[in-house]
Amino acid sequence: MKKLLAVLLTLTMLATLPAFGASAEGGTRVVGGETGVDDFPSTSTGGQDLNVKVSEVSHRYAVDITFDLSELTIGGTITWNVKDLKYDVEGALTGEQERFVTVSNRSDLPVYAYATITDTDANDYITVSASNTETNKLNVVKATAGSGTTPGAPKDETIKISVNSDNWSDSTSYYAAKKLNENIDTFKIATVTVTITKP
Repeated sequence: MKKLLAVLLTLTMLATLPAFGASAEGGTRVVGGETGVDDFPSTSTGGQDLNVKVSEVSHRYAVDITFDLSELTIGGTITWNVKDLKYDVEGALTGEQERFVTVSNRSDLPVYAYATITDTDANDYITVSASNTETNKLNVVKATAGSGTTPGAPKDETIKISVNSDNWSDSTSYYAAKKLNENIDTFKIATVTVTITKP
């Protein structure tokens, strides 16, 4: 009876040994199998990816608008002509006059910008327009991110404001008369409004 129990116990242990050995190993076995080997050539495992997962990012928008709309000085020499009863203008402005609006994007996402022009005097022969309107928005890319102790930098783009006249001499005469009538020398010709939107 004792011999029979001993034989059964031995058979049970032999049957369970491979299972114990396999569970103890874990991972990927490259060489050696269950019994090991005396020697082997250089052998690599299959590649395993190590990943990083980005948690939710809180985006922030900040945009600086800088207007460079310095006054236009029209005229030069404006003289009342007593014979023709009109102003004679020498040295009047010529061609297109340019002013600018700078859009500085400090956000971590891009933005769009455009200008709306409201003409405040339809009789002065002057037209004002913008390079970027609601149908032609300016794309301002995101700011350049800093790294370590080095700060980032905003991304700057420019909207051009163009001021033109069909006849600068006529425009000058018009405002010379207004100066006399209203006793002031500075007049608003347009209002420039800049709108910032998300793409």
